[in-house]
Amino acid sequence: MHPPAYLSLIASKGRLFRVLGGVFFAISTCGLICLLGLASGIFASIVVLMCAGCVSVSLFPLNVLKGNVLIGAYVSFLVLEFILN
Repeated sequence: MHPPAYLSLIASKGRLFRVLGGVFFAISTCGLICLLGLASGIFASIVVLMCAGCVSVSLFPLNVLKGNVLIGAYVSFLVLEFILN
């Protein structure tokens, strides 16, 4: 069984995707700092990072994390965010 094409791409360009992840984390941290203030923004970014890591570590052995599931969850949370605000 071969891995999906996107996993092969990530594995072949690992350094690029690590840098890209760091850039996204820095952008989100800056956004949280602007929104919540310095100390609260840094704390919130650490909490968000720990929550995302916990969910991915918990769901990875169940083979739930597939591309369509992740995209669907992202879109549904985005719609929920706009509805609640």
